[in-house]
Parts: sequence; structure tokens; C-alpha cells
Amino acid sequence: MTCGRCLVKVISGKTSPLNEAEQSILGAKNAAAGFRLACAARVQGHVTVEVPVQSLAAVQRLALGGREPDFDVDPTVTAYPLRLSEPSLNHPLTDWENVCQALEWVHGLQNLEPDPAMLRVLPSVLRSSGWEISAIVRKNEVIDARPHNGGLLGLALDIGTTKIAALLIDLPTGRTLAAQGTLNPQVAYGEDVMSRLSYAIKGHGEKLREDLVGAINRLIAES
Repeated sequence: MTCGRCLVKVISGKTSPLNEAEQSILGAKNAAAGFRLACAARVQGHVTVEVPVQSLAAVQRLALGGREPDFDVDPTVTAYPLRLSEPSLNHPLTDWENVCQALEWVHGLQNLEPDPAMLRVLPSVLRSSGWEISAIVRKNEVIDARPHNGGLLGLALDIGTTKIAALLIDLPTGRTLAAQGTLNPQVAYGEDVMSRLSYAIKGHGEKLREDLVGAINRLIAES
């Protein structure tokens, strides 16, 4: 009992008391949280345990490479470059009206709706960028406005039973810029979907969601 790689968390049930060697490996914080070493804890009745991802016997690898087929790129979000006229007494438009007018005249877009969060930052973005921006449009909604100096990126996720893949995509071209993969942390609650459904039905659905979102956020940070 030296490596500590058989870490489990006792959810319910009775096990043998911690011994000194197990206590030294676990540390006070893990011991207080209910973690045990499976090689040292003796089961003394019906016990339910949670197996953390780091305790899985086999480290699974995710193949992310491969040949990308040719396809037509048609993203749901598009960046439209704009060069706006600064408002004046002869040109008395609100910032939103200014953007709408430019989108119609330059790009032929009409009947647009603003995202409330975009409206809050629009005045500062327009003035700090010298009235040259990219309006980010999804269907008929302007969801963002940013200085016209960068690309438009998207994230593609493949959430599998055991693995998660995240691809950073250049939306205008469809080119993959970066790829990251990780083990789906929900595997700790069951190798198959039915086991996880059973776990969720017992009141642990939020735990499954939190673990999945946490893994996705880590992949985004690494991409």
C-alpha cells in the first residue's frame, strides 16, 4: 500500500477504520471527505462507492487526427465587417441604428434584432475601435460586436460514452486549429449509459452534469 492509485469515495455503508498507513497516504482532507484506498478498506456490509476518474485501471487514449474531407462551410454565425460613420448633428443615429443601417446597406441584412448583452458593450466597442467593427450575426440576431482585427472561432464537441473530443474551428474556412481530448468523467459512475441513467434517477443528475461541464471547460482552456 504505497501508491494511492486505488482511491475510492465511500458514499454509504460500513467499512473498516482507517489505519495509520492509509491515513498518511490519503491526508486529512481526503479522509474527512470519505475517501479510502480500495486495497486497505475492508467491506463490512452493503457499501456504495464512487470511483474517481484517476482511479480507473486503464488510461484511455483518444485519437483526434485524421483526414478532413472536403465540405461546404455554412456556419450559423457570421462576422460582417463594418466601417461606420460617426454620429453627428447631420447624422443623428443611435449606435444600434447605425449598425443596422450599415448592415443593410453593405451586406443586405434586414429586420435584425439585438442581443441585450451586445447592446451594453456596443458604445464602448465602436469608440475604442475607431468605428470599424465586425458585427457577429446569428440568423437575424446581432449577438456581438468586436473590433475588426480577429477571426471567428467555434468549438465542436464530440461527447462519447467514455471520451470527449473538443475541436477549435475557424468558422469561415472550417479548418481545425486545435484538438484536445479527455476521458468522460461520467465513466466513474458507470461504463454504460444505463448505469449513469440509474445514477441520475437516484438524485445525482446534477453531479453528472457538473463533472461533464467541468471536463468540457478544461478542454476549452487547453485548446
